[in-house]
Amino acid sequence: MGVHFTVTADHDLRDTSLDAVRGCFTPLEPLFLEISTRRQAGPDRWQNVTEPGNAQPNHFYAPAGFSVFIGPAALTFHHGTRFEMFIEAASERELLRRFSRHLASLFGQQRALYAPCEGAGDVIRDLVIDGCSLAEIEARLHERSSPPTTIEELADRSWPELRYYFDEFDGC
Repeated sequence: MGVHFTVTADHDLRDTSLDAVRGCFTPLEPLFLEISTRRQAGPDRWQNVTEPGNAQPNHFYAPAGFSVFIGPAALTFHHGTRFEMFIEAASERELLRRFSRHLASLFGQQRALYAPCEGAGDVIRDLVIDGCSLAEIEARLHERSSPPTTIEELADRSWPELRYYFDEFDGC
């Protein structure tokens, strides 16, 4: 079946109510529509699915088959696209990189972190929940291994714990 794609970026959200989150991500609507059309993914609306009684993280279903965990400093978008497809299929990679670049730019960021939802992705989500920023997540991941310098090098890594990539959005 395979593991899914995640992208992590810093944020400055203070209000994580459903209406505020939906409003914050309005600039991504064209990309949500493009991804939804290409992947025939749903749901097509925002929904707060945070477990009752949990203050953090905030968990939302988003358009185009995304879900998002919003921690105190960073957030992680999860999508059902197989991580292998992201690595191997140029059109999928280009689309998800554009989404990620726009996501990061919403918060004045120049980079994002990609990982499969399992392995490194599990570690990253736990760090997001713990309140770590992208820089702190990077430091923790570096304790385990150095990141690949290219997406192609990422494809050569077989251990899920080592599969992560920082995209600086050059050439995208």
